[in-house]
Amino acid sequence: MSIAETSVFRFLSVLLLFIPSIGAAKEVYFSSEHIETVLIKANTPTIFRFPAPVRTAVHVSKFDVKPAHKQDPDYAVQMIKPRVLSGSQVAVFILSDSTAVKLRLEIVPHNSRSADVMYDLKDIADLAQNHVSNTAPKISAIDLMKAMIRGSWIAGYSHRSVSRGITRDGPLLLKLTDTYEGHQYKGFVFRIKNTSSRKVKIKLSDLSIGYPNKIILSQISHKMLKPKGKPGHKATLRIVALPSARPGINLLPYGRAKNAR
Repeated sequence: MSIAETSVFRFLSVLLLFIPSIGAAKEVYFSSEHIETVLIKANTPTIFRFPAPVRTAVHVSKFDVKPAHKQDPDYAVQMIKPRVLSGSQVAVFILSDSTAVKLRLEIVPHNSRSADVMYDLKDIADLAQNHVSNTAPKISAIDLMKAMIRGSWIAGYSHRSVSRGITRDGPLLLKLTDTYEGHQYKGFVFRIKNTSSRKVKIKLSDLSIGYPNKIILSQISHKMLKPKGKPGHKATLRIVALPSARPGINLLPYGRAKNAR
């Protein structure tokens, strides 16, 4: 095979490798004012596609960082793999145009479904320049829920951290901690605490906000709350609702577990 044929073969190999994955890449927007959290699976290489070649990376001692393809390196496409099984690190990637991309790289178990295998890094300033009034990328309820679980920024939604006690329902104390608001949906994040000496089970199927019920999706970190003072007596509840919803929950459905001291 000639040198020219070898070069063409390498180019096609790289192209074919990335084409099937283009649609699966998770978009991550960065800015100088915000450090975005990106989840990376332990023992798993993850592809990061930057808007420009990466000149250097600092504060990455917990990770191996190198071009995704050794033979034909494209420094805008980096492969990052954790060196340890857990932990996080705020990494700084300096691009060829001197842009500093700050990311909190958080290592999660290799079988976690919350992490993606490919990320597209985009400057939020570019999004603002291309933004048209009252228009935003179409975000599904599942996209919003994933952003709420990760605690990450999502296009078209304003995020506020709050600390507001909502209600005390029997043994359960409910506090609103975060809100997400956009044209399509609202998102609420609650912190639930079991104040009793018995286990309590949360029943998501009976959860409701407003009449009729405005909840579209709900998720909880764990349904069974341990007795007060024991590990696991708190949980995080996340709700995606219609834009007309207000954060007050009609009634927090729960049941006491049998023989649960």
